[in-house]
Amino acid sequence: MTVDNIPMSRLRRVKTIAYAEFKQFLVIFLYLWVVFSLLSIHKSIVLSEHNLDYPEQTFAIINAFIFAKVLLVGEHFGLGTKFGHKPLIYPILHKSFIFTLVIICFHVFGTGIRSRIVFQRWGMGG
Repeated sequence: MTVDNIPMSRLRRVKTIAYAEFKQFLVIFLYLWVVFSLLSIHKSIVLSEHNLDYPEQTFAIINAFIFAKVLLVGEHFGLGTKFGHKPLIYPILHKSFIFTLVIICFHVFGTGIRSRIVFQRWGMGG
């Protein structure tokens, strides 16, 4: 049996892979969302703000979504796998460094996009 000329075994394999990727993405997303939300709450406590900053929480969710996808794509392309044959500390440090650089680059890029949108919304050029 085929669905649009795709064998059922291949379709089942694609569904299995998609489900596994979604589960991995969901775990990373939830972890990052908790971290970013806690950082936002910590900031409001330190600044003695008594209300929850909803735009800040919204950006925490958006950042968690984007960074989770960036981490999955980087993992898919094998970023940070250079020292796989060395003692475990070297691949961990290398992968942490590479993914930190990738996340910083995307954060700077996202901040630039966000600033540009805000400046255009307020008619400040940009």
